[in-house]
Amino acid sequence: MSFNEFVVDASGNLIEVGPGGECPPIAPPERPGYRVTFDDGRTAVIEGADAFQPEGNLVTFFARGSSRAEIDSWSTRLASYRAATIVSIERADAVLARADLQVAA
Repeated sequence: MSFNEFVVDASGNLIEVGPGGECPPIAPPERPGYRVTFDDGRTAVIEGADAFQPEGNLVTFFARGSSRAEIDSWSTRLASYRAATIVSIERADAVLARADLQVAA
């Protein structure tokens, strides 16, 4: 018995994995960025960020470029925040999609 395998792309669409397990290229989100919510209620939107990672006691957001899959020396640092003050990090395109659904309802 064989099962189909799927991956979820940046837009939340289900994509079937090809034979041998190779995945089709995943397009970057149309509106890249992240929304950060802090413990004091403030929010920040980091436009153009397509990745983030912890760096010591900070969380740093990066723009990797369209042809890069990993954060490397060519990535551009866009913003850093103290990890202890961050409550949540959400992809901006997911936040906007949720807002679109609420407006339509």
